[in-house]
Amino acid sequence: MTSPIESADLVFYGTILTVDTAQPTAEALAVSGGRIVAVGSRAEVAEWVGERTEVREVDGCVMPGFVEAHGHPLMEAVALSGRIVDIRPVTLPQAEEVLAAIRAEVAKRGADGAFLNGWDPLLQHGLPEPTLAWLDGIAPDTPLVIVHNSGHKAYFNSAAARRAGLTRDTPDPKGRSTDAPPTASSTAPPRRPGRCSRCSVMPSRPRITRRCWPRSVRG
Repeated sequence: MTSPIESADLVFYGTILTVDTAQPTAEALAVSGGRIVAVGSRAEVAEWVGERTEVREVDGCVMPGFVEAHGHPLMEAVALSGRIVDIRPVTLPQAEEVLAAIRAEVAKRGADGAFLNGWDPLLQHGLPEPTLAWLDGIAPDTPLVIVHNSGHKAYFNSAAARRAGLTRDTPDPKGRSTDAPPTASSTAPPRRPGRCSRCSVMPSRPRITRRCWPRSVRG
């Protein structure tokens, strides 16, 4: 390795995982201007150390970063806002905690409506089937909307449907489907709750807009 023209900004000493089959590991790594400029033995990379070089001894290993290419930053910002309660498995792993959070939010919000995100029966074992009867039992007179952890569907009660103007006769928007709760005159309520695929929530505004509903649900 030839001597560098100038010293590196940062040098790591430790186990370096290179993901290079010809040299799977190394002892040191040098970074300059945000780029890796040297990987090799401690002696080789030591040539890059100058007066202003930050040197770190790594108790572990250094490896290439993992890029998460399926993120939804806007959706996450909305879901983690103050208007929607976070009930994802990473936050509330136990079913009892989820149910308690739902009841607490319904009691807190009253007529403004309760909105929660992260329902996941596959990971939160013991959650009940979110039928219309169950949702209406939790919130008989006020809107309740629970977004699935996948973000691809949401469950809502009869009060939320009334607030949004949804009935059995409401046509499904293109590319989406809704199992609408019955009207007041219906004699055969569906077994499933109101459910909408790929919903979008805007909780930071007084009006909670859902693209898949014909009107806004007022928050």
